[in-house]
Amino acid sequence: MTSNSDRKVYRFGEQAQNKISEGLRKGAEIVGSTLGSCGQNVLIGRKHRTPIITNDGLTVINNLILEDELENEGVLSLVDAANHASELVGDGSSTTIILAQAIYEAGKKLIGGAFALNTKSSMQVKREIHEATKLVIQELKKSSKGIKTKEEIKSVAFAACEDEEMAEIISDLVIKVGENGTIIVEEGWGRESEVELVSGMRFAAKVAHDAFQNTAERDLLVENIPILVTDFDFVGMDDVLKIYTENAKAGEQGLVIVANKYELPAISTIVSANLMNAKRGSSHRVHLVRTPSFTPGEFEDFATYVGATYFSKERGDKLGEAQLTDLGRCSSLRVSRNGDGVALGGGGSKESRDERIETLKKELKSQPVKQIKGRLEQRIASLAAAIGIIKVASPSDAETEYIRLKTRNGVKSAQAAVSEGVVIGGGKALKDVAKKIGKDNILYEAIQKPYDKIQENAGGKLEIPKDLFDPLKVTRTALEQASSQAGLLLTTLTAIAFRSERDFGDGAKVIADKIK
Repeated sequence: MTSNSDRKVYRFGEQAQNKISEGLRKGAEIVGSTLGSCGQNVLIGRKHRTPIITNDGLTVINNLILEDELENEGVLSLVDAANHASELVGDGSSTTIILAQAIYEAGKKLIGGAFALNTKSSMQVKREIHEATKLVIQELKKSSKGIKTKEEIKSVAFAACEDEEMAEIISDLVIKVGENGTIIVEEGWGRESEVELVSGMRFAAKVAHDAFQNTAERDLLVENIPILVTDFDFVGMDDVLKIYTENAKAGEQGLVIVANKYELPAISTIVSANLMNAKRGSSHRVHLVRTPSFTPGEFEDFATYVGATYFSKERGDKLGEAQLTDLGRCSSLRVSRNGDGVALGGGGSKESRDERIETLKKELKSQPVKQIKGRLEQRIASLAAAIGIIKVASPSDAETEYIRLKTRNGVKSAQAAVSEGVVIGGGKALKDVAKKIGKDNILYEAIQKPYDKIQENAGGKLEIPKDLFDPLKVTRTALEQASSQAGLLLTTLTAIAFRSERDFGDGAKVIADKIK
């Protein structure tokens, strides 16, 4: 059944499932063509900008738009699974997509049609997928091994970034900043990549709304913009109207507000103001960053690092009296969608940071509670953090973006490998587990698909080296996200989508041609 509504289109029953299935198939087919060392690139058109040429599955699926609205909902389901996997471990998006489509098809066969015999309910199949996933992960953990040496880390990084020199840089930085350290990959200048190890501060934070994301990775990135630090909860923005006006009159490019909580009216006010400034040709923007887990002490830590005055509601501070001199600053502030905030080049003096660290160390010595001691140790490490920066560059913008995405994957893979260990690479770990769980298991065929796709892209003759490894954390997360998304889709009987008003001839549609 199809609606003739001007706004919505929907399908019910088997028709809906077929539309979802076709969307999943098309998404997996395009992303699957990029998988493995012999995978091909995808050319992604961008309106009035240089096309992206990449084999990064996350970038590809986030740019894929199908003309059929309901099939496109299937693609968006893959986008959701891939983005969650990336948020958790930073890599494994392509494997997540291949597995999600394969698991969905495996479950769909068991549910069957209206006249099929010996079928199961969608909820039974969903539970079966859940239990099978736990079994597969148990087997993966049994086959995993830890890594410690630089050469082992380099091997994992190389498998992801496919560049010997960059793998060397990544492994060196991973060792220097530690397992939980921060490594930023950004576009550099010139023709050669550069590496820096700088002091910075890492903290837990997210943007208040997706409207404040301003990078291709859906992060917030600002440079040299004043920062207001407070633990006030914002219902409206009246309290900061004065400092907002003074900030704009001073010729600043914008203002970052770091606070615990923002209600929808406050967010709407700032988004509307930013849009109005954009229409007027003004570059002034306000960015709302929320830190819901910050204690008053952690607000003080951050204020110390950026050189700001901390406005505390507990002390009775009046936010409406804030002056320009109360604002902090840092050379770069990045808030990623996975909940990581990184500030570089804080405006606070070294003396004030050192004094703050000494205060925290004294608290640490006298603190008897283990959990609080652990939190204090994290705060000290955060204030004195070493952060690695890789600035990638090449002769062309398209190649620079390609290298940046591959380098990002290499960094995340290496850190994941140090965290939980590794399994044999090239999809072989899952294929080996399939043999152990047997043909009667619902995931038997599905978890072999990444290996099969890698072999298909290589002409079926790819020998997997014994020293080629994938991070267990990446493989585990890909399977968990894929199983979760496929299980939910299998319980779906109706699909509803907005009728498309996109002009596909105007460059809005991705150019999903495979580069041969």
